[in-house]
Amino acid sequence: MPDDGPVAHTPVSRLDHALAMVEAIAEQRSALSKDDRLRLRRAVDTLETLLASEGVAKSKRLKIDADLRWFELEGEVRVSLQRRGPLRLLFKALIERHQRAAGSATTLNELFAAGWPGQRTTPESGAARVYVALATLRRLGLRPLLQTRDDGYLIEPSVVVEVSSGGT
Repeated sequence: MPDDGPVAHTPVSRLDHALAMVEAIAEQRSALSKDDRLRLRRAVDTLETLLASEGVAKSKRLKIDADLRWFELEGEVRVSLQRRGPLRLLFKALIERHQRAAGSATTLNELFAAGWPGQRTTPESGAARVYVALATLRRLGLRPLLQTRDDGYLIEPSVVVEVSSGGT
């Protein structure tokens, strides 16, 4: 667990510190109840969104393959989604919402339906799948672009999405 030693008092440094503490708790998630793990995931999502809104984002341009087989942030390495079916479908739902109505969020239920079409599950299990998928997208490089709000999830409205017509 990170110590609570001296912390700079800028908003970004406080958010970084809070995120580090939440992530340290997350490492011990096996000792947490299912409800606590879901609350922890939402706390991490909220902190990451706040960090992104404070200008931590590296790029505001996102290049994607027309079939979402890959994505690339400006100046970053291309990331393949070729063998990640549910992740690609969930990401596609976020991209389509962004292109149709930037700033409009996609709900947890909509993301589950997009990522796992036709599947039925308990609300908790469905939410957990979506949270893991969103965390994976963040780890793959989309952390600064994905936002969490009370009404759902979205790609930051200022992001420019460029669709590549070929494999390059």
